[in-house]
Amino acid sequence: MVKRVNIDLRKELHSQAKIISILKNISLNKYLEDCIEKALQQDEDLLHKFTSQTKVERQNKDIKKDEGAGADM
Repeated sequence: MVKRVNIDLRKELHSQAKIISILKNISLNKYLEDCIEKALQQDEDLLHKFTSQTKVERQNKDIKKDEGAGADM
């Protein structure tokens, strides 16, 4: 699945990315996608910490909810 995005880039940044994509013989879209994928790999630990923390928070919320339901009995 592909998600279209509309982002603002400084003119200089766009020009440099376009030149590099031409030199690599790939589309600007492919070049930017590759750059984003590389950045995401570098930040993978941060993403993992966030998703793990969110999962733990959801589990804790469910436990508290279950404990609260048990008090009503």
